[in-house]
Amino acid sequence: MRKSPLVIAIALSLCGSITQAADTFDKALNDAAKNPPESYKVNQDDVSDFDRDMTQAKRVAITGRLDEDQQLEELRKILSDTAKSKVKDRVIMKETPMEPGEISRLRKRLAEVEKAENEPVYGNASFQIRNVTYNPDSNKPLVISVSPGYSAQVEFYDSSGSPWTIKKDGVIGDGDSFTRTIMGEKKHIVSFVLSKTYKESNAAVILEGLPASIPVLLRGTKSTTDGRVTVTLPRMGPNAEVMPVFQHEMENVSPELVKLQGGNAPVGSKPLRVNGIVGAESWYDGDYLYLSLPGRLLLPPPISSSVSPTGRYLYKVNPTPYITASVNGERKGATIERLYQADIQRAPSVFEKEK
Repeated sequence: MRKSPLVIAIALSLCGSITQAADTFDKALNDAAKNPPESYKVNQDDVSDFDRDMTQAKRVAITGRLDEDQQLEELRKILSDTAKSKVKDRVIMKETPMEPGEISRLRKRLAEVEKAENEPVYGNASFQIRNVTYNPDSNKPLVISVSPGYSAQVEFYDSSGSPWTIKKDGVIGDGDSFTRTIMGEKKHIVSFVLSKTYKESNAAVILEGLPASIPVLLRGTKSTTDGRVTVTLPRMGPNAEVMPVFQHEMENVSPELVKLQGGNAPVGSKPLRVNGIVGAESWYDGDYLYLSLPGRLLLPPPISSSVSPTGRYLYKVNPTPYITASVNGERKGATIERLYQADIQRAPSVFEKEK
């Protein structure tokens, strides 16, 4: 019996040579192909045309299947690459659904819309700061201008320059017309915001220790807003801290000193230089001398006096070229120079000889 190449290979492998078994197996296959056994030989005369056609059809089918498998493999690769690309595109679209140029145009558009929604229709309002003197016995209200989108603040001080506290819930008015907020360490500031554009309303402000309320007229405008209105009442408030000697002067503060409290020089006055006291200022209006000092005036005695919200001591005195003040506990003398040719007439001394 003829042994097959596989049997020979197994026998050799059992002998311990795997490499030799493989070589022998290959050689046996080659020999069998060159010299096939009689049982493997086919007589051409025994093969019919049908057998040849069937064999050819099988060969074509096998070749076609192999070609189809190769084409399918290429198609699978293309589909796989396409699927991966689509996944990437989906991720990109999820994270950035718009093109960079579209995003830039959208941002500009949104910025333009936001600007159009928030910018004033009639342009920016004029923001003003005022200082006024208000007598509680007056028959006229305080008029406060408020523009849309802005708030108006009103600050109350007494004649000594001390904050005048607003009572708790001391701002009364139509809650649907405006909102109010009381602020400041001494609760002397009230902020008003109109709830409706260009609406006009009124409020009453009640100060501690003052029997009469302060009437306020809130007037909606499109061009002007009272950013800060400093209101000085020519009376001593509950927070005033002054020496009794100055009580009378501060209860009768002059309108010129009220203007000085807000940093405004008296109307028609000329500034003069003060030598001897650092930070001192003076003005002369032809009748009286006005002083703004970092300390209390000792001489001459003032006609009227006050204190600014920033702590400056303000005085109205008769014209004089010499003053004496107490600054940080130190007595200092100063002279008023005729810097701007202000003609200060001083009364002749009794010690001067008459000419």
